[in-house]
Amino acid sequence: MKKLYLITLILVGYAGMLLSQPVFTIDNTSGDPGGTVSVNFKVSNFTNIVGMQFSINWDPTVLKFSSLSNITNAVQDFDAAAFNTDAKYTDDGSIIVQWYDTGANANFLPDGTIIFTINFDIVGGSGSTTTVSISDSPRKIEIIDNNESNVGLTASGGLFTASGTGSGTTLRMIGSDEMGATGENVCVEVTVQGFTNITGMQLSINWDPAFLTYTGVGAFNLTGLNAGSFNEDDISSGKLRLQWNDPAVAGITLGNNARIFQICFDITGSSGSRSVQFTNDPLDIEIIDSDDQRVTFSKKDGSVTVTGGGGNGSDCDAPGFALAASSESVSAGDQACVDITVKGFTDVTTMSTTIEWDPQVLSNPQINNLNLDGLKEGDFNLDQGANGVLSFVWVEQSTDGLTIADGTRIFEVCFDVITSSGQTSVIFSDKLTDRDVSINSEAATFNQCDGEVTVGNGSNPISASVTQPSCHGETDGAINITVSGGTPGYTYQWTRNGSNFATSEDLTNLQAGTYVVTVTDATGAQFTFEVTLNDPQAIVISNATLMSPTAAGNDGTIALALSGVNPLSFSWSNGATTRDLAGLGGGTYALTITDGNGCTLDTSFALGGGELSVAITTEDISCNGENDGLATATPNGGTPPYQYAWSKSGETGMSISGLGRGNYSVTVTDGAGATATAEGSVAEPDRLTVAVNTTPSPNNVEGTATAVVNGGTAPYRYSWTDANSSTTRVIINLPQGTFRVLVTDDNGCTASGSGNIGG
Repeated sequence: MKKLYLITLILVGYAGMLLSQPVFTIDNTSGDPGGTVSVNFKVSNFTNIVGMQFSINWDPTVLKFSSLSNITNAVQDFDAAAFNTDAKYTDDGSIIVQWYDTGANANFLPDGTIIFTINFDIVGGSGSTTTVSISDSPRKIEIIDNNESNVGLTASGGLFTASGTGSGTTLRMIGSDEMGATGENVCVEVTVQGFTNITGMQLSINWDPAFLTYTGVGAFNLTGLNAGSFNEDDISSGKLRLQWNDPAVAGITLGNNARIFQICFDITGSSGSRSVQFTNDPLDIEIIDSDDQRVTFSKKDGSVTVTGGGGNGSDCDAPGFALAASSESVSAGDQACVDITVKGFTDVTTMSTTIEWDPQVLSNPQINNLNLDGLKEGDFNLDQGANGVLSFVWVEQSTDGLTIADGTRIFEVCFDVITSSGQTSVIFSDKLTDRDVSINSEAATFNQCDGEVTVGNGSNPISASVTQPSCHGETDGAINITVSGGTPGYTYQWTRNGSNFATSEDLTNLQAGTYVVTVTDATGAQFTFEVTLNDPQAIVISNATLMSPTAAGNDGTIALALSGVNPLSFSWSNGATTRDLAGLGGGTYALTITDGNGCTLDTSFALGGGELSVAITTEDISCNGENDGLATATPNGGTPPYQYAWSKSGETGMSISGLGRGNYSVTVTDGAGATATAEGSVAEPDRLTVAVNTTPSPNNVEGTATAVVNGGTAPYRYSWTDANSSTTRVIINLPQGTFRVLVTDDNGCTASGSGNIGG
């Protein structure tokens, strides 16, 4: 059977679409955790249809794709090849459906026909739910009728609920996607979701040793996990074994997307991309929870992509089919033209991709020298060129497949160079249109060799001296930049995590985050520089085991499981300096923990022996309108263990977070059934506002501007747009004009205002 990727065809009027849209009804289903479930897709009003494409989505922590079945044979050319079930999609909870009747015949199906069925393994726990739905992501919905009109579709149903029996908990491990140049060291971050009450895990990590050279693991953020947890005997073969157990054997819980470690490599490949995979080779994957039950494992593998080094198709060392972008060096003000060449282009029937670059370096993309049968300018989407992206879709007209020689240039992309010095990668991605290729009308692997453009000597004229925050959550970081290129007379625009932040040259009193400065010189040339400030590892008590004294007295104990920057030191209110305490009577024991950075954590623990009581401590909201308040209950007396029931529905932990303004109460029940209740309040600062009062400047030199700030949390920092990028509340000796100030309060909240100075 032949399968073609769709291209966007003519849209018709909305009313006509409603009259002719197919309707997809997706079964509502349920099943036991650890079992399987089959989800039928039924259609009605499926009339005069010649092609379709859409995406199917679900939550991969609840359902895991298993197989397809019941694919109707009543639709011409519709078979399993119409479904892209590559793990890069199904691991993230999606399938792409793409079908086209190569004869352009009008296809009909009776109402209620099952057009296909998706079979899933149930990996979510009891009570978990997800909706199996049809969507525009990652592939846009298009339903093409025999008039070549996109009539769209409607869909309903698809709710799945895991029933109350079976185990079915799921841990998902995620590898990051990294990029770097040949010879550079990169680290793939490993994060987790659903890491709940885990006591042990083992697995293997695989990579291509001809492309990546292992240099080590680090950045550990899981109690008991360290370099000794990894067996490096097979690293020459690209295999690493991981075995870890909770030292307290109590079960550790981490927040979703918590990083547990990173694995680092030197890039030895010259171009292309390789996966860093979680596998069963040589050590089987096994995850165990605190009930000694095996936990279902799902994953998204990481990857490393070489930036630059594309050259041409004959230089590209990626396996199988690949597109390659050339690497070019140009002078400021020139035009940069990047060749797009092929490798392994044999019997190819369809191809699509997005191409990305840095829009601060290159602009105004133009397509030249088309050299592929059937590829034309109309196949390219250049609408987002100002944002550094373009895409194209190509369909071989005969459907027999086209073969061309390695190294053949199929087109070139030419850009205007808009910086005087700098560098950008030119990469293939999924941002606008997915990277897809079909060989002999079957989906194949899309490989790539990315390119780069170097302007001038390629060096960034901006350098920085960086001071990282001293402790987790602190706001004492700093960035001091130096500009050594361009034409003096610079202006500065900083963003933090994507939002405008300051206009001064240097920054102080900073919290963790990504800061990007755009420097504009006197000629209008712009340079960008990015700095990431990272919080040091926090001191985290993952588990506290408390044993109250018995009737014999003074035999209570406190045992802690915790993590932080070593060495950790301990100072207890009873004078002890050890991590754990023994020989205790009833009462409350305060503890200060100091880590290797000098950062501290203050907490306390109560042992039974008196009447149960509870106190609430709160952390107020940082910025008006946010929901980042925190409340912590500290029980005293009674008999551990303690159970917590908060007024915020469903919260049963010692602390609750994500709080808005208001009052919160907690009821604590101890091991003997006694209860105690307390209430605390989370406050919200007034909305930060700023007005600018001015005095006139009749001689164009004596104006003043004063920032009048209300709300927020003092002290405040000021960043003006005057010629001196002033940082005081009042600025003087100003000419006529408009002056804007950005105010940042002590919690990092921002507000801006402006005032006009007249004559």
